[in-house]
Amino acid sequence: RRVHGENIFGCNLHMPAEATPRPKFRTANGRHVPSCGGRCLIAQPDGENYILFSVILVVAPVLVVHFAVIPHFSHDIEILLHVLSAVMLATCLYNLLRAYATEPGLLLTSDESGQYMVVVHGQSFELPEFRAKFCRETSNCIEHFDHYCPWVGNVIGRRNYTNFFIFVSTCIGLDVFCDAVSWASIVRNMNGNGWHAFQTAAEHRPAEIAIIVYTIVLGISLAPLFGYHVWLISNAQTTNENIKGTWNDTRNPNDIGCVKNWLRFIRSIGHRRESYMLSTSPANATSLV
Repeated sequence: RRVHGENIFGCNLHMPAEATPRPKFRTANGRHVPSCGGRCLIAQPDGENYILFSVILVVAPVLVVHFAVIPHFSHDIEILLHVLSAVMLATCLYNLLRAYATEPGLLLTSDESGQYMVVVHGQSFELPEFRAKFCRETSNCIEHFDHYCPWVGNVIGRRNYTNFFIFVSTCIGLDVFCDAVSWASIVRNMNGNGWHAFQTAAEHRPAEIAIIVYTIVLGISLAPLFGYHVWLISNAQTTNENIKGTWNDTRNPNDIGCVKNWLRFIRSIGHRRESYMLSTSPANATSLV
């Protein structure tokens, strides 16, 4: 005799309880507005937004290398280079879009006696306790405020800083990759040694010359930015804190040593706290508009 809820094979027919629906963003906060059915908050900044230009700057040289440079190599090397370029490009674009679409660390605020306070779970805190600052471009208070980045189209804060840094890092990686592959293609086409042989080979590789010039210009722009953020992570500072000199005359309590600072940063990759815009809704809290 079958037990209620089992089929003829004795398998339980009861379906597992449905998972709790994921909270969604319901209302706009400053210049961040719900998008993708409430799954993300997209910034509509009062300022420059060059994210589409960023995508073009990243994708265009990779496509040139993909279709005009890599085919000059042997078949086995060609496959390897195609895979490497595709993986780096996908990583770069993924983190660019994540930095753009991720709620960066918005904090609800309340006006108490003319002073804005951060409100979390009904408790009030001063802005420095969250290393927070009001972002003029997005009209929001941001935890671990770093800077507003027009190339990402969003303010960079606690919840999207790792994506921003990985985006910049992979841009550097793609820049070096495209430059190296282009140089290698020209060298492989040389007949002999010396400047004349190189010049002759380069004349038959216009795409490679264009990529080399492009990557040098782009590298000059990106390398200082990358190095600066490596230094910031090593010293547990944000761009805002460094520019303001917040820790010039006092010990930085967030700095636990270069190695431990990096280990903390690495552990934070892929792990971000839940947005307070989903979990906090005190009646007296407002977002500054």
